[in-house]
Amino acid sequence: DFKLYMMKARMLKNSAMFVGALALFDFAAKMEEACKSDDRIFISANTEKLLSEYRNFKQKLGRLSEAKPEQDLKG
Repeated sequence: DFKLYMMKARMLKNSAMFVGALALFDFAAKMEEACKSDDRIFISANTEKLLSEYRNFKQKLGRLSEAKPEQDLKG
């Protein structure tokens, strides 16, 4: 279902932009455009790469939540 795939690519693109993951943003944008143009060859050739990029970035973000706060900034 390319409509659902395109929506997920768009959400990933927007989330990546929000957190500053520009390479992931660019790749998700290409996948979104491929969905719009029904480029099944590009989508099938690059889906695993997009998922891998997403997993890698998700892992990096996960490490941030595991880090201990240096100190309370209240004052």
